[in-house]
Amino acid sequence: MDIELLLAKTSGVLHAYARMTPAEKKNPPTASFAKDYNRLCDMAVVAAPEIAEYMPPKIEIIERRKRDRSDCLSR
Repeated sequence: MDIELLLAKTSGVLHAYARMTPAEKKNPPTASFAKDYNRLCDMAVVAAPEIAEYMPPKIEIIERRKRDRSDCLSR
């Protein structure tokens, strides 16, 4: 695992979250954000397998279109 790639993905997800409005933070995430977040979680576990049991749950993406957005659920 390239640490630079992991850091870049982390930075991207954090910057995307920082740009969200309070209302956006209260709503389910977009499918795009969910995919990036889930990929980041996967990359972190590959880089450090010992943290797998401490990782937060992934965001479930329901592939059903509603108002041009996929529905997402975080557990």
